[in-house]
Amino acid sequence: MSQTNQDLLNKLALYEAENARLKSALNLVDISRHKEMLDLIPELVFELNLDGKVNYINANGLAKYGYSYKEFTEDFSLQDIFPEDYPKILVNIDRILRNEPYERQTYWAKSKDGNRVPVISSTSIVYRNDLPYAIRGILFDVSKQHELEERYSLLFQLSPLTTLILHTEEGVIHQGNTKAEELFNLKQSDLISKRISDFIGEDGPAFKTYLLNASSDNNDKSFNTILFVRNSEERNVSISVTKFIKQGDSYFQCIFQDKTESIKRYKIDTENRKQKELLALSVFQLNQYKDKNSLYKYIARTLYAFNPKSVIIIGDYIPETHRVKINHIEGSKMAQLSEFLKFDISKLEIDVIDYQIPSNHFFVDIEDLLTTSSFFKTISKAKMVLLKTFLGVKKIYTGKLIVENKILGGIAILTPNENFLVENEFVEIFIAQAAIILERISYEKELIQAKENAIESDRLKSAFLSNMSHEIRTPMNAIIGFSNLVLNEDLDQELRTKYSSLIQNSGDVLIKLIDDIIDISKIESNQLEIRQEVFNINEVFEELEIEYYNILNEQTNVQMRFAYSKLPVNIKSDRSRLKQILNNLINNSIKFTPNGSIEVWYELLDNKIIFHVKDSGIGIPKEKQDIIFDRFRQVDESSTRPFRGAGLGLAISKHLSNLLGGDILVNSHRSVGTEFIVSLPSLIVKEIGDTKSFIKPHQQLECKWKDQLVYVAEDEQSNYLLIEAYLKKTEVRLVWLKNGKELIKAVQKEIPNLILLDLKMPEMDGYTAAEEIKSRYSKLPIIAQTAYAMSDEKRRAIEAGCDDFITKPIKKDILFYKMNKFLSKEI
Repeated sequence: MSQTNQDLLNKLALYEAENARLKSALNLVDISRHKEMLDLIPELVFELNLDGKVNYINANGLAKYGYSYKEFTEDFSLQDIFPEDYPKILVNIDRILRNEPYERQTYWAKSKDGNRVPVISSTSIVYRNDLPYAIRGILFDVSKQHELEERYSLLFQLSPLTTLILHTEEGVIHQGNTKAEELFNLKQSDLISKRISDFIGEDGPAFKTYLLNASSDNNDKSFNTILFVRNSEERNVSISVTKFIKQGDSYFQCIFQDKTESIKRYKIDTENRKQKELLALSVFQLNQYKDKNSLYKYIARTLYAFNPKSVIIIGDYIPETHRVKINHIEGSKMAQLSEFLKFDISKLEIDVIDYQIPSNHFFVDIEDLLTTSSFFKTISKAKMVLLKTFLGVKKIYTGKLIVENKILGGIAILTPNENFLVENEFVEIFIAQAAIILERISYEKELIQAKENAIESDRLKSAFLSNMSHEIRTPMNAIIGFSNLVLNEDLDQELRTKYSSLIQNSGDVLIKLIDDIIDISKIESNQLEIRQEVFNINEVFEELEIEYYNILNEQTNVQMRFAYSKLPVNIKSDRSRLKQILNNLINNSIKFTPNGSIEVWYELLDNKIIFHVKDSGIGIPKEKQDIIFDRFRQVDESSTRPFRGAGLGLAISKHLSNLLGGDILVNSHRSVGTEFIVSLPSLIVKEIGDTKSFIKPHQQLECKWKDQLVYVAEDEQSNYLLIEAYLKKTEVRLVWLKNGKELIKAVQKEIPNLILLDLKMPEMDGYTAAEEIKSRYSKLPIIAQTAYAMSDEKRRAIEAGCDDFITKPIKKDILFYKMNKFLSKEI
């Protein structure tokens, strides 16, 4: 370094030292210039250097806090006076020096004797040569003001009015009282620093404008909005705002008036008034309905409109079961409800009508209905909980459509409104009036039905008398006419035999007609007697075979087949009446089967003996099947009908079956045939053995089905082995499959010539397998086989796609006969 440079640095150091000495002297001069005046000020006046160290405190200020001037000179610090708030003071000093905004607040000053005094500070920066060199200020004792603020704060917290203090027009919450905690469902500490707009939502901008108007003193109205408080609860409030200034800052006092309950009550009152007006009008409109179904629909829809989000169930009372059969359901979730429950709810019958309703109340509230009633007895508890949640049900009310203790129907109201009937007692008036209208409709319907029955009875009486005249005179004409001819000695032997046979047949018809008239008379007078005895049912079938053999010889286009046990089957019943039933059914089949076949057999099923009479005749139209068992009724009641008869046989058979403890069912299709099924209590003395095959006119076939492939779908090995034994000599190729899934896989690999399909199998039953196979291979023949031989099983099998049906125990001749129909053809 050169000498010149070193000289310059030395001079610069001297200049800087001199400058510091002069500045210090200047500071002392400034303070000393005003010291006498500042010492007289009763408040504490101070000066701090830029490091926060105390340069000066006036004498009165020191004395106020118990300190002497001597103590000040001995390294006195502001921390001695502000032991608690000293860190805050340093932060604010730093902000002052950086010209940043700082919080004006109350500090707690501590005197030498330990007393705490609230003070506020007024400070400023002292500049020299445009540079800050000190901070001067004065502390004001605000004890009295603080006392007033504490009183205000106490009154603020105890105020019965919900109040928030907002700081600035941005709506930042500065303070809230206890009532505010209740309204917002938040603690005060959680409310502070949040914006009021966070709770107002879409109305936030409008409320900000409202605050601006409050600032300009132009707002004399309250602000109405919805508060979204904790847990998403909505509260309707009215807000009144007052602006005030504190320590130079603007604040807004907001008083909230919670109008939620009053608005809710107003809405409820308004809605109830409208609903009651609607219901009152509905009572008058009830009179316009003339049929029950329309009335039910109107009642359900009216109650649903009266109580939205509910489910209304209404139906007919069934005295025999003391239950209600659902007629109509109204509700917002009905489309999804059946899908949820996995069955059609409209087909349910419910027992809610059995619940006792108090005499002074039309409806009863049943809390435990969903868990105690058979309404949902098949549903698990877990699904029950889901169902309650799904419907949103809180209360279930059930009532009766009742007039003078006569129950006509029932109503169930599943509602989310816990106070539905408490608030809306007028519903009972509506239901009571609806019951009166329902009774009127029922009474009118009964009158109309009685009139129609009287007209029909008169018509049937006339038709019956006319028919009886015809049915009696026709055989009498043959008897008298051919009797006269037989007396003619010139008649050859062939004609004499023929005429004698006609006389005998006409006599049989006449006797049968007379017997039927006597029986129907006994039935009408309730004098028909039943005589129980033990007898062999096979003997009855043998008698029937003999009786009908000659008849069918003359009717060469009809084959009759009887099937019964090889072993004696003794039952206890009325032998003559059972034979009379079978005779009537067989005669009916012969009459209406111009060609084809008639099959008669019986079976033991579920402690009953089931008799079948099946023909391939003209069949009975579905719309006529309800009347065929009525007295004096026939399918064709015209004067030009082609079939004779008095229309008494089936009516007598039905009544006799009932007297024997059973019943008759019919399964018929037009142009396909008819099957009558007589079900009687078995009272079997000895079990049924192997069933004898049809003996007339069918004969056992000698079948050779070499190279023909037959799949046997059967889960029981013994059943398959029996079929295998039956078919051994036919040389047919058999494949045993144990369930429907195995069958479908086998068909996909190789198509057989025939399938013998058991209907009841594990994993996949025969119905499902048949439907899937027929959807792909429509011409592949399937013979269903099952141990259940009721007509419904046969119908279901045919509907699933099966081409024929065979019952177990399988008979060899029947099996051969049915298989030959398909194996003699190509698929």
